Amino acid sequence: MDTDESLAYIASLFEQEAGRRDFTRYINEELAGDFAWVLATTLKAREAALREDLTRAKQACAKEFESVQLLDNENVVLKQRLTAAQITELAYAERLTAAEQRNAELMSRIGDAFERLVCITPRNNPSGVLKQQAMEILQGAARKPTESEESGSTCNQIREESGLPINKPCIACNNCACIDR
Repeated sequence: MDTDESLAYIASLFEQEAGRRDFTRYINEELAGDFAWVLATTLKAREAALREDLTRAKQACAKEFESVQLLDNENVVLKQRLTAAQITELAYAERLTAAEQRNAELMSRIGDAFERLVCITPRNNPSGVLKQQAMEILQGAARKPTESEESGSTCNQIREESGLPINKPCIACNNCACIDR
């Protein structure tokens, strides 16, 4: 950069950055050329350093943005996993409810069977028949399908464990989290 370019650079800098044109004549006619050259080269070097700093800052921001995007993507995956776990938990809760209902129905039947057993007395039954009748009543209570089993609304995993036919698809689980999966 020569003296004339230095003077022009300083005049344009005052005009663009400071919005002042009243120094243009002074800069072009009275400012010392060697001072103008030192000032212009110093300002240009600072401008170049600031541009480099800005470029590095933009690159660092871009890297941080990528990191944030990766974290956001991981967050989405974790939310999907949580939703799947919640769906599975609901399915298990439904299976537990169905099992508890079956247990309550079986306990009710066993209670009914014991009431019938009380009616069997040794007076109206020969000695060997009493034990046989009691066993038949209890086995019948345990084997008879519950109302929910007859309608096919029990989860297939519970139906399979109970020896009942399996629904295709599983009605109780809405096709979710049981042996049909």
